[in-house]
Amino acid sequence: MSIFSNIVRFFQGGGFMMYPIAAVLVLGLAIAIERWVYLTVTALRNRGLWDEISPFLAQGNFRQAVQLTSKSRAAIGQILSYGLVRASP
Repeated sequence: MSIFSNIVRFFQGGGFMMYPIAAVLVLGLAIAIERWVYLTVTALRNRGLWDEISPFLAQGNFRQAVQLTSKSRAAIGQILSYGLVRASP
């Protein structure tokens, strides 16, 4: 319990300016957590789409790969759609 009491004393000793500092800390942590969640979900979607279209790309079946990428909400889907449309004969 001494660590908690030391933190409280430090906060009280800082005066009024500790409140805006604490608010900025909380806001920064919230933004960092939201970005981490967003990037993790995006990476999982991208990896899932890539795992789906890899067999089609290995077989040279670009049309089937384009169908999958055009329906996908993954960020990599749009990029691959443009490239695959241009690469397909």
